Amino acid sequence: MFVRQSSAAHLGSNSSQNDHTCPLLIINEENIFIKIMELPSKCSLTPDQIPPLFYKRVAQVILEPRYLIHCRSYEDGAVPECFRKSIVTPIHKKGLKSKVDNYRPVAQSCIACIIFEKLLVDHIFNFLSAQGALDEHQHGFTKGKSTTTQLVAMVQDWAIYIDKKRPFNCIYFDYSKAFDRVNHSTLLAKLRLLEIDARSVRWIASYLSNRSFSVRVNSSFSGFADCPSGVPQGSCLGPILFCIYILDLKDALPSSINHRLYADDLKLYGPSSTEAECQELQNAINAVSNWCVSNDMLISVPKCAALCFKNNFSYLLNGEPIPILDSVRDLGVLISPELDFNRHIAQVVQSATLVCNTLLRCFIVKTPEFYVNLYKSLVIPRLTYCCEVWRPYLKKHIEAIEKVQSKFVRRLAARCGVERSSIPLAPIVNIFNAADMRLFNRISKSDRCEKYFNIRRNNLRSGSTISAVAVAKTERINNIFSFRVARMLSK
Repeated sequence: MFVRQSSAAHLGSNSSQNDHTCPLLIINEENIFIKIMELPSKCSLTPDQIPPLFYKRVAQVILEPRYLIHCRSYEDGAVPECFRKSIVTPIHKKGLKSKVDNYRPVAQSCIACIIFEKLLVDHIFNFLSAQGALDEHQHGFTKGKSTTTQLVAMVQDWAIYIDKKRPFNCIYFDYSKAFDRVNHSTLLAKLRLLEIDARSVRWIASYLSNRSFSVRVNSSFSGFADCPSGVPQGSCLGPILFCIYILDLKDALPSSINHRLYADDLKLYGPSSTEAECQELQNAINAVSNWCVSNDMLISVPKCAALCFKNNFSYLLNGEPIPILDSVRDLGVLISPELDFNRHIAQVVQSATLVCNTLLRCFIVKTPEFYVNLYKSLVIPRLTYCCEVWRPYLKKHIEAIEKVQSKFVRRLAARCGVERSSIPLAPIVNIFNAADMRLFNRISKSDRCEKYFNIRRNNLRSGSTISAVAVAKTERINNIFSFRVARMLSK
């Protein structure tokens, strides 16, 4: 059935091309069909008023015209006007709802455009991965990485510092409207430096130019307004374009300073035992500031933060002191330089309890399966989000988390008139163990396993023995992810 293939595929496979030059995008009906079937079965409101569910229902019928349109658009480097329109929905982040700055603009494009964006994202990502051009410390919008992998990597480094009683400092940066401030001409220049093929660059240039958007609030819409800069949030192509935009930031940083990225969330950290080491971190802060000036980015100094372990050195950003805090909410986890997660665990328990109470108050049905499904969908994610990072080891914290589920089960059994043992909810400890093993399996398939574990080959059936990278001197460090999993595997 899938026989048509763009001529770009033949040009892309030309063996005379330089190995370091990006081949052309391969477009065929099979790839388009796969991307259509990956769409959510929803009736989302789009600029052309054709929802993704419609595309999935008529995928076979529209396959040929979609193929012809995408091939022509890619070969000509021209994006149809409807592809450059978006409906922006403001999503509240935090703070006062009356302030516009407290909302994140999420763009909804035409589904036809999204299909092509998915093809182009895979094309660019595969090329950059093959060339080793991606930043290994960028965990946002990267296959195999997530908020959990970023936090676990950072906590691993901090744990080693703490175990050796070595002072360290960490600086958190807050970009102001980072996605909206991307300079188009600078972005296109960076794409060319990475040797992305000319047709893809032309298509992206057309995609970014003359964009317009309408803001949706409930059932009301504004008129369309021009969007002269930035990459659309909520699109498929926007995130990878932003990652490429900040790709050269790592080259400006001193080699002795660690950096971690999740999209535009940047943090720098390093040892601070001596004044020279503190100055090195200050030099890294200055490098970030200079990079922002060169790339039209803006940092909000009052929203930045410094976490200090045993050395409260004062750092400056653009001449202003960076606030020193006791803890920071980092990708949804309240973290302190001592890796004390007491406050975070208390907030998790409070949030999960509130949701449990709401579920039992809002519904009056007496079917246990109904409540169990709601609990697994709304409560378990709150109890286990990034639990690989903050998993409790003290008895009082473990009991506090288990109490949330046991109390819910008790109330549910009383309401539905069933035995507690008949309610199929796994113990929280088992869920935590499963989360640890999932992350371990993901790490073991990557080239980052040696960062967390010592792996020694043996003649046993397992083929290897895994242990922690060091012997922890304190109970707190002994329960960090890598130390904890090493004990699990040795049993």
